[in-house]
Amino acid sequence: MEAELKCENEEQAENKIGRFELGLRNENGNRLVGLFSTARLLHGNSTFIKKNTAGTWESPNGTTDAEIDHMLTNRRWCLLDVSVVPSFCCGSDHRLLRAKIFLNSLLPMHRRGQLLQRTSAPPHCDVDRNTEVYMPPVFFGGSPNKKVQRHCIEKVEASSSWPSVSLHNIECE
Repeated sequence: MEAELKCENEEQAENKIGRFELGLRNENGNRLVGLFSTARLLHGNSTFIKKNTAGTWESPNGTTDAEIDHMLTNRRWCLLDVSVVPSFCCGSDHRLLRAKIFLNSLLPMHRRGQLLQRTSAPPHCDVDRNTEVYMPPVFFGGSPNKKVQRHCIEKVEASSSWPSVSLHNIECE
């Protein structure tokens, strides 16, 4: 999308999304600001101030910086810090964007049952006996009575130290 978000005139200053923005705002930047207000998102890049205000993109000749890579979240409490790693060499003209996030392992009581319904235990594979193994169904956001896609491990073959596993999909009720 390559959206640049800095305010260049007073009209855009009313739609400022954070206190610390870098670069000029382009048309894609205006679209991104519209998305922030509609979806109630937080722009992590412009929320946290840094001494080194390097952009997330640098021109090939090294003269221009721009902030065109963005960290977005709809949960303000989970984003602790966002920074750009300027010295990380990743073979691109973009710089690495790093975020520290807080994930709470405790879920509200009404969500715990949904989580248990959606996940299943990993299949038990006995490679030494070369047996067929069944993986229990995984339900995504619905009741178990609906048609769901099940993954079954058809055959486990022991070849050297790594087993090769062939998967196929089964439609079932």
